[in-house]
Parts: sequence; C-alpha cells; structure tokens
Amino acid sequence: MLADASHAGCDYDFNEPKLPVDFQWLRTPWLEEIFSLSARPGYLRLYGRETIGSLFRQSLVSRRQQSYCLSAAAVIEFEPEHFQQLAGLACYFEYQESSFHTHSFSRSSG
Repeated sequence: MLADASHAGCDYDFNEPKLPVDFQWLRTPWLEEIFSLSARPGYLRLYGRETIGSLFRQSLVSRRQQSYCLSAAAVIEFEPEHFQQLAGLACYFEYQESSFHTHSFSRSSG
C-alpha cells in the first residue's frame, strides 16, 4: 500500500503478467534473475542477490516517491537461510553518499 499526495491509496496486487509501470529495477535486462510475477500469482517474488549498497547485482525493485509526505506498507514472506539475509522496505536517497533508511526483517538467533 502506498499513499502520497499524487497517488492516494495506491494498492498493488501483482496479478498482471508485467510489473506495474510505476516500478523500476537496476542494472540488468534479465528480469527473471531479479523477480518473478508468475512463480506465485498475485505476489512479487524477489530473488536475493547482493546488498542494497552494491554497485553490481542488487535485487531491488523500487517505486519513486512523488511527494514530500509518504506512507508505505508491504506484506513480506521471508525465509532466510543465513543470518546475513534481510528483507524489507527501504527509503533510499543520495545515491552517491549511500544514504538510506530501512525497515528490515531477519531470522532471529533463538
């Protein structure tokens, strides 16, 4: 769910065979290496790659914020196999300075 001044209450259900036009990805023309909309219909499945700060093989699908105020939410199913694996939402800005804010989930050690 995404809510901002220009797209009040946008809900994305990922039921179409193509990613909605609002979304972008980085550094690869081979979409099947990053995500799938058909592996589980109605869901966006991301395939893990390098960290969000990587300049090479990120698994990042994003949507540009279009107003100063924003509220975003996502339902995430995540089954990490290693303690360094993360999933979540990120608010990313100032690319050259590698500044970003995240809310992530990882497997707890207990």
